[in-house]
Amino acid sequence: GVTLQVGLNYFNHPCIVALDEFMDSRGKSFVSMRSQRFNPGPFREDTSIIEDLLPHDVSMALRLFRAKPESVHSISTKNDAFVSITFDGGQNLLVNLAWKHPLKSREVTLVADGLMATFDELAPSGRQLEIQEYEDKRLGDNLSTVSVLNRSNLGFSEFMVLPEIIDFRNQPLIANLHNMVQSIQEKVFETNTALASIEIARVLDASELSIESGERVWIK
Repeated sequence: GVTLQVGLNYFNHPCIVALDEFMDSRGKSFVSMRSQRFNPGPFREDTSIIEDLLPHDVSMALRLFRAKPESVHSISTKNDAFVSITFDGGQNLLVNLAWKHPLKSREVTLVADGLMATFDELAPSGRQLEIQEYEDKRLGDNLSTVSVLNRSNLGFSEFMVLPEIIDFRNQPLIANLHNMVQSIQEKVFETNTALASIEIARVLDASELSIESGERVWIK
């Protein structure tokens, strides 16, 4: 047979896979995800910022939420976009995109009951993924804070072995592509990126409709 994989850089990214497995081990599910994806260029004329950048964050949400997108509300200019996506499992994804920004940023924050995780792809090797287990601490009748119980750091260099000739610390795309090929060769992927890409296409279509109408669009 033939194995079909779509080039979703983050769907089988080692940090995302490790985080997915960690949540399984804790019997927990994420309820929300916030992402900022900023670039100081280049500025493309052949596509929109939504089509260029949004698929990355949607693919991560599909893997970690294990739910289907339900509705999309998008606001966009040529170089910036804010996107809110709800999922049929009750989760929410908020994404801030920018083509023109003084700093490059790839930061994702996920929240679950008693647990928060941060994935910073551009952080130093071994520090890309931070997991905090916490409990809510009451400070008064209408005020509470977070008390961190446990903090751990994981990075994609700890979950894969790359050829020594490749310095992947500043080339995350190489690491992502290597992992995708490895997942095909070793048949370790649990879900199909081809099916995920269909959901992403639906999100992109709904996002463009939302920008045109100025309203939230329900995905059919």
